[in-house]
Amino acid sequence: MTKSQHQTVLQEGDNAPDFSFINSEGKKSSLKNLKGKRIILYFYPKDDTPGCIAESSSLRDNYRMLKKKGYEVIGVSKDNKKSHVRFSKKFKLPFTLIPDTKKKIIKSYDVWGKTIFMGKIFDWIVRTTFVIDEKGKIKKIIRNVDTARHAEQILNDLGKTNMKSIIFPRKSEKSKRKGVKLREVKVLKKIQHAKNRKEILVSASPRLFKWSN
Repeated sequence: MTKSQHQTVLQEGDNAPDFSFINSEGKKSSLKNLKGKRIILYFYPKDDTPGCIAESSSLRDNYRMLKKKGYEVIGVSKDNKKSHVRFSKKFKLPFTLIPDTKKKIIKSYDVWGKTIFMGKIFDWIVRTTFVIDEKGKIKKIIRNVDTARHAEQILNDLGKTNMKSIIFPRKSEKSKRKGVKLREVKVLKKIQHAKNRKEILVSASPRLFKWSN
């Protein structure tokens, strides 16, 4: 289980920090260029890992409804472009994923901080979602993300939920995610002795990823 000790200093009502990115169509854009649109900006720890699969799938399954309500979805992690392309294709994600390998956007939104995982403390991305209004202001910050029901959580917090229109994960999808999580935990237990190393390599579903400062 992952638990964060860090919360962003940004507050609801603040201007959302601007950033540039390449959108899903391969074109240059920026948050400033998206003024007039509502944005769901979600920061997640790692491509193709259990919680991030669940969160991204919830947004994917309800993407049409979110679009109808005027929202565009953008995901950010420190994975590289190749990883994002693979993750996006594997789970058929219809929205833009930004590779922030240098953590510029992550740090501008102050979502890089102390995280507890398997009893150890790491500096890592703190899973956080920002809902940004048409004027570029932060309307809502969601810190305690419900990954499997994130689309519902966003609309609930905005008071715009129609339960009949929400799509939830199928049982088969839940079982697959649970199996991946169990394998991840088993591998993590085997590398407890590596606590003094600068880098800890963790196997998740089942490929390797790196936790680094």
